[in-house]
Amino acid sequence: MIISTFELLVKPQLPKDTQLPGTIPDSVKQKIGKLRRTAIQGYFLTIANLSSVNLMLTLTFTANLPSGITIEDLVAFLDTTGSNMGGNKPVDLEPVPGFPNKFMASAPLMSQGTGLFLLQPNIISKPKLLDDADFEVRGFVEVTVPSGGSNVSVLITPEHRGTFFDNLTGTGSAGRDQIAYSLPVQNGGLFTFSPST
Repeated sequence: MIISTFELLVKPQLPKDTQLPGTIPDSVKQKIGKLRRTAIQGYFLTIANLSSVNLMLTLTFTANLPSGITIEDLVAFLDTTGSNMGGNKPVDLEPVPGFPNKFMASAPLMSQGTGLFLLQPNIISKPKLLDDADFEVRGFVEVTVPSGGSNVSVLITPEHRGTFFDNLTGTGSAGRDQIAYSLPVQNGGLFTFSPST
């Protein structure tokens, strides 16, 4: 079942000077430069297993990755302990065989358990993404569970969370601002899977 769209960013919110038309006066470019901030945005899923059985969810992402961007430029985490990602290792992102524009991740959830799944640009091991600041990946996400013997239900709340930075160099003030917004989802985010699903 389709959950929502997603968008991952490491990109200025306004065009760089080199991308502005040459007809724009330098004084205007300077003003635009003072307003320009770079957004780093990730995709978050809060997931609750409403069922009385442990579940292994499969999240499938469909995205036509731009030239030069690979699955290694993305990183995912799943927090099921409330550690705010502190003690959690990255989740493996696997290509879907036969579908070059799809990759998937597994999300195990205990009975009546909750988790926070995060997909973001891999600025941790790919610092060049910060240097280039020209990263943009969009697509949509689906969720499936293995067929079983009874109906199972999960509640999923998708959202984007982003931080705006004046600079990404690590020097001086980063000048941070943040934004978070929920994404439209069918049935209020309640997904029920029957044994035949």
